[in-house]
Amino acid sequence: MSRIHSFVLSGLLFCFVADAQIISGFCTVKLNGPASAEQTQTARQGARARLKTEIVKWADESLGFTFDTLNNNQNIYLDIFTDACIKLIKEEASFQGKTLMITYNLTDETANQAVQSFNQQYDNKALFSWEAANNAAREKDNINFYISAIKALSYASAHIGSPLLIQGTEDKSLEDIIRDTLRVFLDKVKVTSSNMILEGKAGRPVNNPPSITVTCDSQPLPGIGLTAMQQDGKVLFYSTTDENGQMSFGDFKIPFVANGTLIYVRHNLGKVIDENVFVTEKDLKLRLKNSWDQTFIFKLSRPFYTLEYKASSVSNITLPPDFAGDSHLKKFLQDSCSMQIAANTPADLAIFIQNQVSSYNYSETEEVGIKITAQITVKGLSLDPVRTEQETLEYEKRYDISIDIPYGLFFWEANQKLREAIKNTMNRL
Repeated sequence: MSRIHSFVLSGLLFCFVADAQIISGFCTVKLNGPASAEQTQTARQGARARLKTEIVKWADESLGFTFDTLNNNQNIYLDIFTDACIKLIKEEASFQGKTLMITYNLTDETANQAVQSFNQQYDNKALFSWEAANNAAREKDNINFYISAIKALSYASAHIGSPLLIQGTEDKSLEDIIRDTLRVFLDKVKVTSSNMILEGKAGRPVNNPPSITVTCDSQPLPGIGLTAMQQDGKVLFYSTTDENGQMSFGDFKIPFVANGTLIYVRHNLGKVIDENVFVTEKDLKLRLKNSWDQTFIFKLSRPFYTLEYKASSVSNITLPPDFAGDSHLKKFLQDSCSMQIAANTPADLAIFIQNQVSSYNYSETEEVGIKITAQITVKGLSLDPVRTEQETLEYEKRYDISIDIPYGLFFWEANQKLREAIKNTMNRL
């Protein structure tokens, strides 16, 4: 955990200079001495985030264009456009007392120039990729059509403002033309699973792992992006189909989840667009006849564990009984991780946790900090060879010295962080 004692105040500025609208984002960081590289970067990131928000408002008010900030595909290009705008303007840094302020000021004229350049770049990319898709279609090259068409649709949807219209097509937009053609192709794709059961024990590979097969016109589709996620949206893994159009669960290690938990394997178009982003058909406004989603259910044998838990306070803070003892963790391991205590049975996992609570006074900001440091060690005793994973959890919250500290809420939040860290440590075995 960083020990830089600073906090960030971010804001937006609207102003008019010589009747020209200024789109402005700024961020201030409190300093205890000379600004460090990390503090300067924090201020830059804050100013960029506020400028991005302001650009969204400007586009809506000045261009009548709405950025859908909940759309993963559109967010890719909003980030790219924001960075393109920042490259066109000068970063302003100023110091006032013990604060550093970073400001980005973007004029309406510069923003419009950025839009024109951005649209030209991505319209050209869309047209080039769409031509490649049509060439692949003529050659009946399904996989290259799939890749080029998805790229073309993603690029075309990046256009800011009125869509690019194609002459001779009853004034249909390039985006709609690509989407309609791609939808027909994707509706011909078949996605099947050999079975839906993921059987075994948490921390181990799946027994008799099932596989998913993706085909089009009875031909395998290699390189198709697939993403497995839990019901709560947590991603378990990213994968792609092999040369046979298949993805197997053979290398998948069962996470520590409750028996009967469902997971979903979904089509990830982000594999073609941006490997770091999960992009769905909905993000590209593709409405298919049949969903590609494949559902699987865990059928698990409950692993056995031992637990050694110690909690102490090195301040005048009294630990609540639930946090001082291990009963809350045993309930978590049983209910949420589908595990059972090893009584007269050899343990699969040995878990060791040392918890320490401390407090700090921050006179420069008139705050009190409450901090929990937990050392977590998990040994996979039934693994061959035996493996050990460790993690250090540091969780701190600061409170104004003038208020009563809500210890109950703090320990509840700390307990949630501890549970998450334990599960992450076990899943790394």
